[in-house]
Amino acid sequence: MSGTGKSTVVNELVARGHRAIDADYGWCETAPDGEWIWNEQKMQALLADGNAEVLFVAGCASNQRKFYEDFDLILLLSAPSQVMIERVATRQNNPFGRSFDQRKKIVSDLAEVEPLLRSGADVEIRTDRPLDEIVEEVLSLSLETTPRAGELVTETFDYDGGRQVTVYVPADPPDAVVFAGDGQYFSAWGRLLESTSSLSTMIVGVHGLTDEMSRLHEYSPVFAAVRFAAHEEFFVETVRRWVKSRFAVALPAERTAVFGYSCGGELALALGLRHPDLYGTVISGSPGGGYQPTEEMPSSLPRVYLFGGTQEPFFLDNATRWAVALREAGADVVLSEREVRHGARAWRTEFPEMLAWAFGP
Repeated sequence: MSGTGKSTVVNELVARGHRAIDADYGWCETAPDGEWIWNEQKMQALLADGNAEVLFVAGCASNQRKFYEDFDLILLLSAPSQVMIERVATRQNNPFGRSFDQRKKIVSDLAEVEPLLRSGADVEIRTDRPLDEIVEEVLSLSLETTPRAGELVTETFDYDGGRQVTVYVPADPPDAVVFAGDGQYFSAWGRLLESTSSLSTMIVGVHGLTDEMSRLHEYSPVFAAVRFAAHEEFFVETVRRWVKSRFAVALPAERTAVFGYSCGGELALALGLRHPDLYGTVISGSPGGGYQPTEEMPSSLPRVYLFGGTQEPFFLDNATRWAVALREAGADVVLSEREVRHGARAWRTEFPEMLAWAFGP
């Protein structure tokens, strides 16, 4: 929202030595329909570069929700409409808001857009107060989400021209290990466990592809069998051997899970059903519809935790289909439903509960 003080806060964060980006400058573009959007390739690269322990990104664009699951914390800066109008009328670094029509749009966005932003935010911060107070609150909230004990370790493998794997290494020797697809997003979920779980858990995140069709071919065995098999060997054999040699971690199946969301949910189900001797638990969120239960299930089945949102009926139907089929085959199954749309970020707070079910308290 224009006039809430985003740029001012970013400048102050930079002045204090933090890495902070105002996405309105250099990271945005105008879409064919006239919408102000984040350039998705640039934003993906920014969020994946790992050049700072904490990265602050400020902005307001119509497609930013696509990236919410990549952030540890979403803050909404807000201010009364009169304060916002006064700011845009006098600021020197941005001409938007000088004309009557532009100020009219700001007031309109305040009524129509801000409620949408508020619904996706973790915390709202009022900015009609001294800058130092605002920045101190931003830092206090943000630094609480950074790892205090565990660490993230990333390795690049030769597979597919250079595939990365990011591992969340807990401070204590792990009692459990979770292998996850799309690891560039999910490895950092280990940070949640430091304050919410007594179970020391390692998360091994194999990075996924950004192109959706290529990602689907790697994750679902029904579309491109050769591509799936190559990725399966890398995920199951190469990465698992590396974890054993690099971290001296090789836990039995009952202490090992495979995790994935959306297309990754299909991957988790496929690998879990193919390798129940390695993965004693499957955690599959909002699985896609390509890979589906067969009439005859394997004789040996892992435990399965499925989850899906009531506002994503296609994916919830897929999760329900799997829950019914697995239960009929005798598997231990949980199906969790919540009033949420498609997006893994909505499930972060439930992640410790998933692991508690998988491995015990």
